[in-house]
Amino acid sequence: MSDNRSETEAITPENCVSCGSTLAERWAPVIDPQTRESFRVLVCPRCGLGHTAPRPRDLDPYYGAEYYQDGKRHGFSEQFRFRQRLRHVQKEKQSPARLLDLGCGSGGFLLVAAAAGFEVQGTDRGEAAALARSRGLNISESLQTLVDEPPFDVITAWHSLEHFADPTEELRQAHRALAPEGRLVLAVPDAGGWQARVHGRFGFALDVPRHLYHFDKHSLQQILSETGFTVETVHHQEIEFDVFGWMQSTLNALLPTPNLLFQRLTGKRAPDRPGETALSLLLGSLLFPFAVVATLVST
Repeated sequence: MSDNRSETEAITPENCVSCGSTLAERWAPVIDPQTRESFRVLVCPRCGLGHTAPRPRDLDPYYGAEYYQDGKRHGFSEQFRFRQRLRHVQKEKQSPARLLDLGCGSGGFLLVAAAAGFEVQGTDRGEAAALARSRGLNISESLQTLVDEPPFDVITAWHSLEHFADPTEELRQAHRALAPEGRLVLAVPDAGGWQARVHGRFGFALDVPRHLYHFDKHSLQQILSETGFTVETVHHQEIEFDVFGWMQSTLNALLPTPNLLFQRLTGKRAPDRPGETALSLLLGSLLFPFAVVATLVST
């Protein structure tokens, strides 16, 4: 891991990738729950875009195979989330239509969209792409490899924009890949929402260093405008992430191991700490009703 750290230290952003302003540190260091390494979140004082620092040159060691196990990680709740996302797409475009999912992981959403009549493709790399292809899906490594493809009617990016090394360029390419009346439908964690503001560096959705960028409403709208998009509708709620996010973020502030309850419930690699795990489950069950109320009030 020492080699990875030396590479990580070589990439520390000084200026905002969106507007070029000098970045400022927001909180004390944030701990990666998987590797226990420390990262900072540097925020643009002008547009509000957060940047993870230092940024690893090679992110592959920070993604385990379990990260992409759709259906095994969340089961019914994950399928519910995919169908909820499909309903957002269907409000903009009805099948049959060509749909591209950026950062599609192992393809769970694409399978749901295909079953609804969409002609689907995805982009991802490494183990994620291999898992998606094993499910019979058409997966490319990046948008750059799709320049000769017919235009897409809808492009989706479900919690993937924050993972891209250059989100501005990714959005520019997405704009070029869309049909004239095409739609982009995306979701990102809200770094300016109440959950993020209340919990600060303990926020469940920070997920450093896999989340390279942290968007609030203003910074997301700015980067979309810069890349040719016009924002038409905005939604501020994804029940599963919001309710669980309040619970886990509060636990992160109370207990020593970040995201332990999330890791245990979703099958991710987690430290063997039975006492703390039991306490997380107990406190999580007590926090659940408050998390539901917080989600409804803060939406």
